[in-house]
Amino acid sequence: MARVYATRTDLVDYAPATVTVPEDPEATRLLRQASKAVDDALLGTVYAIDTAGMPTDTTIRDALRDATCAQAVHWLTTGSEDTTPGRYQSVTVGPITVTDATAGAGPDIARPVLSETAARELRLAGLLPGVVATHR
Repeated sequence: MARVYATRTDLVDYAPATVTVPEDPEATRLLRQASKAVDDALLGTVYAIDTAGMPTDTTIRDALRDATCAQAVHWLTTGSEDTTPGRYQSVTVGPITVTDATAGAGPDIARPVLSETAARELRLAGLLPGVVATHR
């Protein structure tokens, strides 16, 4: 079962007054998808969890809740739940050139993109880019 890091009430509290939060079951579906996007961004990140797979540290739990809400608000304001990274036609940085990612025959393995606000929530909690917390 997928973890869902926020409730509709959390989303209502997080969202600006200009954003209309849908009723359930749509709000729960949206939060479930946003939680998956957060989980995908955190692959490889290590933190303590309980038996349900939820973080035990309140700072991390709050960051995952807020990132999930931020992602849901982003989708509500843009009207799209697409998390596919943009495709480059051609980008050159020094000796490195990147062209259209869809041009090759290989599989697309790019990570989904979180909204900047969702990513900031995770960065401020020390969860991005893959920061590992240790206890002494």
